[in-house]
Amino acid sequence: MQCWGRKIGFRCSGLSVLIGWIILCFANSSGTVIIAEVFQGAGIKILLVVSMVIISEMVEPKIRNISIVSYGIIQTVVILVVHTAGNFIHWKTISLLMCFPIGLALISSCIWPESPAWLAYKGRFDESRNSFIWLRGKNKQSLAE
Repeated sequence: MQCWGRKIGFRCSGLSVLIGWIILCFANSSGTVIIAEVFQGAGIKILLVVSMVIISEMVEPKIRNISIVSYGIIQTVVILVVHTAGNFIHWKTISLLMCFPIGLALISSCIWPESPAWLAYKGRFDESRNSFIWLRGKNKQSLAE
């Protein structure tokens, strides 16, 4: 992540999760389910770390804590909803439906800029400034940061 950037880390981990859901959708043996879970497990754990770093570097300080807490709460609620839906919907259908949120997240990663902190770490200060302004605007508080 420090070598290639936050967006690449986000995309690779998100792609791993997406691959896991797709494999699970077409799984027809316990071995295939285990392979899907390996992709999902690795991807979700890496995605958690990358997401926390992205939030801590890109979100303005006054809402940073609530953003991190909200991320955890939303993740927990989604897990509860998906497990509850599993009582009423076939698991292959759920795995297909779960491809959409991660696919949307991967597509949205094409829109937002790279982390200003990472760009500055790499010595790309002009890009870092532009990224920071894109994320936070040009108000007095942002420019003071």
